[in-house]
Amino acid sequence: MKNIIGCLVRSIPIAAALISIGYFIVFFILKNTHQLDFTLFVLGAIPIVIFLPSVFSQSKSGALHTPKVIFRKVETLKSKEKHENENIFPALSYVLAGVIIWIFSSLIY
Repeated sequence: MKNIIGCLVRSIPIAAALISIGYFIVFFILKNTHQLDFTLFVLGAIPIVIFLPSVFSQSKSGALHTPKVIFRKVETLKSKEKHENENIFPALSYVLAGVIIWIFSSLIY
């Protein structure tokens, strides 16, 4: 439960950053405020599409669904249970940020 609350807390700044990027795109690049809801919908879909497969992945290696592969020594590897829980929550933060943006975009108009 503590990890899920922490995941939700981490997703709020990500969503706020993506919403501010959406406002920048609409007001300065597109210069059309009527496209704000669609722009935020698309920006919310990006982290969902990228990170949702890693939330439901059954891969144990982590090489398939991590954004970057880092060289690790054998002595620094953790047990599988801890490693699985740590992998799912950062990806889940991005997915929740996308969902927050979708909710925000649906409440605009």
